[in-house]
Amino acid sequence: MTLATQVTTGKGGRGTPGNLCLQPRVWTFDNQNAERVRKLALQRRNNVIVGSLIGLGVLSIYGYSIYSVKQEKFLDELE
Repeated sequence: MTLATQVTTGKGGRGTPGNLCLQPRVWTFDNQNAERVRKLALQRRNNVIVGSLIGLGVLSIYGYSIYSVKQEKFLDELE
């Protein structure tokens, strides 16, 4: 086995024909891709949390505004 060839089984041999032989640069690419996927999942989770907090803040302000102004009674007085 040459230094440039790595086997996905992790064994020293060439493995079975169904196993994929990868070169070190492909392993590096796979590791970088896995790290990228992990970071994107973390970023997506953080975006959902921040978006939910902003939405909750907007709805809270809107609810408080409607409650404090009592818009329904105000419109009834105009008629």
